Amino acid sequence: MISWLMLAFCEGAILLCLARFLSGLCLGFICVTTPLYIAEIAQPCVRGALATFFQLFIVIGILFTFILGILQDALWITLGCSIVVLVFFALFLWMPESPVYLTMVSRPKAAAASLQWLRGRDYDIYAEIRVIEAVVQEGRDVEVTYGDFISDAASFRGIIIAMGLFFFQQMCGINVVIFYMNTVFETAGSTISPTLATVIIGIVQVEFCFEKRMSQLRWSQNHVLMLDFYRYNI
Repeated sequence: MISWLMLAFCEGAILLCLARFLSGLCLGFICVTTPLYIAEIAQPCVRGALATFFQLFIVIGILFTFILGILQDALWITLGCSIVVLVFFALFLWMPESPVYLTMVSRPKAAAASLQWLRGRDYDIYAEIRVIEAVVQEGRDVEVTYGDFISDAASFRGIIIAMGLFFFQQMCGINVVIFYMNTVFETAGSTISPTLATVIIGIVQVEFCFEKRMSQLRWSQNHVLMLDFYRYNI
């Protein structure tokens, strides 16, 4: 919220860079905590499906910003985005802490109450709360250090694969294209309004992300990733 207001009202390059630094820092926290919170509150049968919606709402947010860009006014664009932050804050205040976290800090009654709220009054949480306690206890019994991520072959292989996927995803230049989409269409001499063309690209992003979500229900993750890379190349 602070970074959006700074972007809206700040004057000078230093404050602008500071605002972008704060927004980037917060985005980094969000990219870590949001999937983690989803994983800790979701039932195992829908955990993977809910995690995919994280990326879907990212592209919906990009589309929302593109639509605000029609106003051609940076002040109203930043204020519009800050309103979304306020709405999220007001709604998320009512959300409970995750049962996994409450179990980790030795608050079993609060963990049970949180899980009951998430699953509904008629849901029997006994079996699931026992699984959560077992997983937390297993994590306490097994001491893991950062060095284990390198020394353990399975963990190291997973890190290499994950880092490789993120590296090539970012180095393909997709973020640069998104940030300067309007300028790209202006430079290319587009026959339609660059702002409208940018909104169309945002709609296509949302459609493709939603279609990928549907593909994950039918195909393997490996096939979906390969399909994404082919699309990037195109």
